[in-house]
This record gives sequence, structure tokens and C-alpha cells, in this order.
Amino acid sequence: VDASTRLRPPVLSSGRSAGIDDLLDDPALAIEVVRRRGIASQSLWNLSRERRCELIWKELFVEGAPMSTAALGVLQSLEGLGLSPGRGDLGGLRKWFAGKKPEWLLDTIFSHGGIEAVVAAVDPFVEIERRRWVRGVPADDRFRYCLELDGLLWDWPSAAQALAQWDYAVSLDFAGDTEAEVGRFVREWAERTDAVTFGVRLSPGFRLPHPGPAARLIENVLLPECERRKRPILFRVGEMPAGNPAAGESSGGRRSTDLNAVEKLLRAFGGTSLLLHGVARGDEEQITALAGAFGDLHPTGSALDPTSPLARPMLADRLGALGASFTPFVSRANCFERLLPTWSAARATVAGALLDRYRPVVEADFGITVADLRADVDALLGRSFLDACGLGA
Repeated sequence: VDASTRLRPPVLSSGRSAGIDDLLDDPALAIEVVRRRGIASQSLWNLSRERRCELIWKELFVEGAPMSTAALGVLQSLEGLGLSPGRGDLGGLRKWFAGKKPEWLLDTIFSHGGIEAVVAAVDPFVEIERRRWVRGVPADDRFRYCLELDGLLWDWPSAAQALAQWDYAVSLDFAGDTEAEVGRFVREWAERTDAVTFGVRLSPGFRLPHPGPAARLIENVLLPECERRKRPILFRVGEMPAGNPAAGESSGGRRSTDLNAVEKLLRAFGGTSLLLHGVARGDEEQITALAGAFGDLHPTGSALDPTSPLARPMLADRLGALGASFTPFVSRANCFERLLPTWSAARATVAGALLDRYRPVVEADFGITVADLRADVDALLGRSFLDACGLGA
């Protein structure tokens, strides 16, 4: 179970969210091209999507060896679909994808990736998305939902204006029943989407007490709603806003974060499960220590890509501190094909880290059973996350 993605089911996607251009239209690849060519970043994003992808393919896959993690991820995604592209094969790849029905691609990706479900993003402040949800979205057991509320917390003036237009009695200065009405909005959307969690970005500078509306909404609206629904909130800490709005969320930076604010929330809302994804490498040890002190905190994902040579020792250390009661990797994928290399690498890294932890158990003459192995793998690849969301068997 992929506990955190930027995916939407095809019925909600304005584009296909699958295909060679979806793989190539990646801020990490674009920035690599900018560095290689010495051009202005904005000039690349000002190109049409088709032309931008052609330039990325030419620079990174025709005139050079694709050695970066992002570039290798493209090749591994294609390999997962049984494709072996040549250096000049972009046209052939586009033709292959154009000839496949989106439903077939989706079924193939989930099957080949061994993926039972993904937690997809729902942003009620994106108008097209909001309208589709209001009309109704067909159920699909492969999709669970995270209600993304960054727009509510970090752009309160715009959110308040939108809420007022949707007949919620809110005011910019929080007068009257504003908090109760925001709670009604969150509750209605949580029920509409059957959200398993709420998603919130906490910037590196976030502290409690905090003068802005974000802290007030977290403490007085979101966490009480989490308590009522018995569902967690997922904090992504250290995540900076997008550096280039045209490039989307994944163009944002990351910076180590002081987790005192999270600790204060854990103390104030004991018994409410919090999910925590640190996007900066420097936060991994701090998150492990905090989870060791608070049983309500569930680390969800890692700042390290599962292909990183540092991922296995980090994971082994976290297993040593927490057992298998956390979720080691999430994809944050915005393209379905990207699920394939992420979860192929994640399985290999989990296997290696479990081997590191099992070896001293075996040497102590205790033994590891097949049932032990199945339970630990199941927990690390989704069961612990579902338990943290109150969805365990």
C-alpha cells in the first residue's frame, strides 16, 4: 500500500497521468537539463509540454547516459512495462502508449508493481477536482484518499473567500462561527471522499505557538476532527513551497526541521495518531527518536529514495529502534509508471534491512519463522500504515 502519492484516479485526472511524456515532464529532469545546457529554468518551463519532453529526452537519454536517480527511474518504469527503448525511440514510445487504453495501463502497473492500493490526493480547493467530487466519483478499491489541506492552512485569505462562496459562514478574522464552519467543511469533505488521512505541509520554520491561522486551524479544527473520526493527520515536515509554480509541488526545496511543534501536538492530543514524513535527510534520526518516545507517532516514508545506498542502513537502524511498526517508503508519485521502480527498489531495500536485523536473532539461537517473515514484510509494506489509520483487520 503506497501511503502517500500525488496521484488522482484517471476519472479525476485532467491528463492521463500515465505515458512517456508524464514520465519525462519531471522537475528533477528539467533542472538537470538546465544545468547541462546553462539555460534559464523559466525558459524551459515556457516551452510546450511536448517540446519540453523532447528536449529532456534529447539531452539526458540521447546525448548522455541517464545516470541520475530521476533519469534511471524513467528507464526502470519503462522496463517494468516490458519496454526496452533505444536512444532515439521517443516517437516509438509515444506511439506505444497512445495505443494502450488507460484502464489497461493502470491494471498492468498495479499488477506488475504488486500494489494493492495507493493513497491518492484530494484537493478541494482545485475547482475542477471539487466539481467532480461533488458530482460523485466511482468507487475503486485500489484508491484510498488523503484530503490535502495546504490551501486551507497556508493561504487562509483565498480559502476563506472560497468557503464563503460555497455557503460556509466564515470570516477572515475568525469572527462568529468561523472555526465551526471550517470544521463542517473538513468533515463534509472527509465523508465525501472517505479520507483515510488529512495531509498538511509543515514548513521548516513552523513553531508553536504560531501567530498565523495555520496553528489555530490545526489545533482547533483538524486534530479534533481526527479524534472524532479516529483517523490520523499526515505532516510532511521540511517541505518548502514550489520554487517554480509552473513546475508543480515537486519543485519545492527541503530543509531540516525542528520537530518541537510536532512534539507539542503529540503531548496535547495524546491518543490521536499522527503520521510524519520528513523530506530532509537530516530529520531521519530525529523522527526515529520522537517515534520511540511517542507511540501515537507513525513515521510514514523517508527522505531517502529506496535506491540510495544509505536507505538500507537507515531502515535497519529504524527497525532496531521501532520494530516493524512504521512505514519505510512512500512514492509521492505523480505518474502511475513511477510506482514501478519505487516499489521494486523498496522491496529490495526492505529485504536487505530485514536480513541485517534478523542475523543477530538467528545467531542468538532464537530462529526466524516463515510466519515472522510474512508478518514483518506485511507490516512494512502497508499493514502498519493501515493500522495507524484505524483500518486494520
